[in-house]
Amino acid sequence: MHIHIHGGIVPVLPLIIGWIVVLALSVLFYKRMDKTREKLFLAFIFCALILVVMFLFFYSPAHLLLIPLLGIILGLEWSFFVALFLNIIFLFTAFFPEINTFSKEFAAVGLNTLILWALAFLAFYSFKFLNRFFMNNFIHSCLAAVIASIIYYFTFLFLTFVAGLNPEGFIHFSDRLLGFLEIIKANSSYYNFLKLSFPLLLIKIITEGVLTGILFVLFKRYSVSKKMLPQ
Repeated sequence: MHIHIHGGIVPVLPLIIGWIVVLALSVLFYKRMDKTREKLFLAFIFCALILVVMFLFFYSPAHLLLIPLLGIILGLEWSFFVALFLNIIFLFTAFFPEINTFSKEFAAVGLNTLILWALAFLAFYSFKFLNRFFMNNFIHSCLAAVIASIIYYFTFLFLTFVAGLNPEGFIHFSDRLLGFLEIIKANSSYYNFLKLSFPLLLIKIITEGVLTGILFVLFKRYSVSKKMLPQ
């Protein structure tokens, strides 16, 4: 499961605001980001890694993204540009042939970039906060990813509840879970959606946390340059 807003679901104003914020952050972050060759190389590695992991786990309940790991290792600026680049890749690979759909999805790229980057943002600051409590790299990064994911998903669910929106339109499950999806649609109240989808959300958060911890340990161990390590 993952959060993604399709074009045409939300009003035009949030889509415009999303693009304005993305363009403003692009200018700000480009001026202050670390433009070393190591960071650029690492950003490309993460783009490829996230795409591979998403493809491998696309039909699983977890549907992993590795966005918490992205925020922990690359920091705020580079993780933002990776999130933007990933959304552009999704746009051209999933919606390009159909011009009408493509234009609607293009309008939502700004908002979806912010939604994707928000998880990296939370993981970055969770990691920095936990830095004073944990010396073990696995526990440290794993907990940061879990805490960030809990805040991220439940905040989004709370906001959809307050706004009176159906979370089914924003939180997407694997197409292979068709039987499960039919159960959710048959019990489409907010409470039932939360109750039925919670097990999948729990699987995703725990799996994402463990995988983040493992990959972070490997990254720390085999990183060839200190410039590639999170500061």
